[in-house]
Amino acid sequence: MKVLGQHDDHHRTIKLPSSSPAHTLSYPEKLRAWQALQAWLSVKQHLA
Repeated sequence: MKVLGQHDDHHRTIKLPSSSPAHTLSYPEKLRAWQALQAWLSVKQHLA
């Protein structure tokens, strides 16, 4: 990701679906994206 520059490899990026009606995804696609965030948060909670 260009915004992070040299620090890009130190961060995990999880792309979430847009809430814009112009950018529509099927429910299963949105569900997979949100489940990725759920999994990441679960790992973070166990590490805390």
